Order: sequence, then C-alpha cells, then structure tokens
Amino acid sequence: MANKKIVIGLAGQKGAGKGAFTKILDELLPRYSVERISSGALLGEIVNLAGKPLTRDNLQKLPVALENAFGKGIVSGMVRREILKSNSDIVVFDGVRWPSDVQMLRKLNASTVYITASPEVRYERTKTRGEKTGENTASFNEFLAQESAPTETAISSIGERDSDFRTQNDGTVDELREQVRTFVNEVLGIVAFRRVILETPFAGDIERNLRYARACMRDCLLRGEAPYASHLLYTQEGVLDDNSREERKLGIEAGFLWREPADATVVYRDWGISGGMQLGIEDAEQKGRPVEYRNLYTTE
Repeated sequence: MANKKIVIGLAGQKGAGKGAFTKILDELLPRYSVERISSGALLGEIVNLAGKPLTRDNLQKLPVALENAFGKGIVSGMVRREILKSNSDIVVFDGVRWPSDVQMLRKLNASTVYITASPEVRYERTKTRGEKTGENTASFNEFLAQESAPTETAISSIGERDSDFRTQNDGTVDELREQVRTFVNEVLGIVAFRRVILETPFAGDIERNLRYARACMRDCLLRGEAPYASHLLYTQEGVLDDNSREERKLGIEAGFLWREPADATVVYRDWGISGGMQLGIEDAEQKGRPVEYRNLYTTE
C-alpha cells in the first residue's frame, strides 16, 4: 500500500489508449488500489441528467458552456475535488486537455503522461470500441474534424510541453505494457515486477542444477521480475518424486496451470535445454507467450 496518494494525469487524443494504460497500470501494481477519474465521465453524467444523447459533440460543447457560465477551470476544479475525495493509492486522471488541468495537477505533485498514436490507428480503435454514440459510423474526415474542437486542440501541445513521460502507442498491447512498466519503474520509482516462468534443467546433476536454478531466480529478481519455477517447488522432499514418471508428469501439468498470467517464459541455457524445458518452451509458443533465452555464465 502507498503511504501517500499518487496522482497521474493522462493526456492523449481520443483512441490513443488512455483506458488501456490505466488497465495495464492496475495489472502491474496489484498491491496498490488504482482509481480512474475521467472528465468525460463527469461530463457524461451531466449530459445524461439533461436527457441528451451521449455523443462526442455534446461532450465537447458542455465544458465550453460550463466555462462560459462559471469561468475557466470549472471542469478542472470538478476533477480536483474527485481526486481529493478518492481513497485509492493511485488516482489516474484520464483526460488532461486544458492548461487549467496542468496547473491543477502541478499543485497535486502529479506525474503527467502523454499517450499518442497515428490518426489512422486511433480512428480504427474508436470505430471498434464505439464508446460514444456515432463513433462506429463516423467517417475518417468526421473523426479528424472533431479534433478541431476547443476541448481537443491543446492536447498535443500540453503533451509535448508538460508531460513527464511520453509513449507512442501504435503497436500491440504487449508493447504498451512494457512502456507502462518503464513509466512505473522510472517515473513513479516503483518496481513493477514482470511475471516470468523460469525454465532451467533439473534432472541429471541435481545438486548443480539446483544451485544454477537458484542463481537464475536471483538474476530474474534483480531484473525486476517475479519468477515461478514449478520444478523447484514440486520436487522438494515430501512433495513429488521426480524419478517417478507419473509424479513428474503430474508436477509438469500442475506447473502449466500457473503459466497463464505470466508475461514471458525465460529459458536459461548454460547447461543446455532439457526435455522438460522444451515442453515449457512449446507450451509458451502455442499460447503466444514470449520466450526469452538467457545465459548466466556463457555467451551465445
């Protein structure tokens, strides 16, 4: 648990991946409670109460009307009150778009992240998700025209000028995950452990292989990874007998059940690749999990 609330502001055009960033952040930091506060959600409540359709056009008109009626920074003030009310360890403000948002975040000692992607990629994402009424039917030209609205025009300049971290999110979710991990480690100063399946030899020279596996586990931990090694856990005295074909098979199958949430399989191959290791590699390849090959004592 965090001793002090961490506030993060996300600046990015529609479809850039701000929601995905927050979801990944929550996954990477299971010991922290993460809450997402969206200015769009706050404005959406007002639109719904007014009985109007939740279109992007209405969401863009409303903050302008509020500022005309109550003065600049009214929406930023709404967001600030929500942030201060939150009891979560980490509060993510999704939707930095006004200079008043930047000023508000500075007073809260927040970190600001700028997420961007090409217009073509963002357009396809908004069509797929259909989050706002009409998004899935809008033409590309209509999509671009929406970005000239007063609520959108300052986003890129704020991102370029005032962000503490920038990411170009044109790629895969896994690539974005590594960017979020870098942000957590370097900007927040929190170790975001990467979950890895450790593959090392066991059978044969067991004493040597145990020493080697422990050294590999240490190497993983020093890399900011949380390694899981079923062949070290289930082969302990009183658990399973690795010399029994049936019990060895049982241990391998039980270990496979824990592989689903892993970010990668890491294979340490100074002493070669055993049959059990090969099964783990094949399972990772079949599931689409990255496989990384490493050496502690030799180079290849």
